[in-house]
Amino acid sequence: MKHLIIVLAFIIAFPAFAQSKKLKPIQDPSNLLESVVGVRNLSDDANQLSLRIFETAMGDPAMNGDELLLVIAPTNPDRESFTWDTGINIRGIKRVKLDMTHPKQPQIIIKTIEDVLIYPGEIVGKDYTYTITYSPSPQGGVEDTIEVSRTRD
Repeated sequence: MKHLIIVLAFIIAFPAFAQSKKLKPIQDPSNLLESVVGVRNLSDDANQLSLRIFETAMGDPAMNGDELLLVIAPTNPDRESFTWDTGINIRGIKRVKLDMTHPKQPQIIIKTIEDVLIYPGEIVGKDYTYTITYSPSPQGGVEDTIEVSRTRD
């Protein structure tokens, strides 16, 4: 029984996101603007893209509650921009950077702190890193799918 409790506590403390997931854009992000509490701006000059991470207060304020949206917009207004709900739900962002090591698949690296429930009901902050990979379009702009993965620091 003791081992079962430990395994259950581990599952609760380290939920999904062990693997990456691919996400499609939100169809109408306009109704999400009222919940924005912070914005982080990045610039992908090599691909002429503007990136914005919006921190929104859409989650449970008792535990995490800071859900992240990503907007990627070409600097050319004739190209389509996209908004994604990244599925990231955290306490807060510590740092954000753009990794251009692979220009055809740039990565947004987001260092975060996340509330984690530890058995028997204590909430502690843990550091996680999220990586969002996107693909610039050969025609200018960006493809409509991003990949999000999470690792424990």
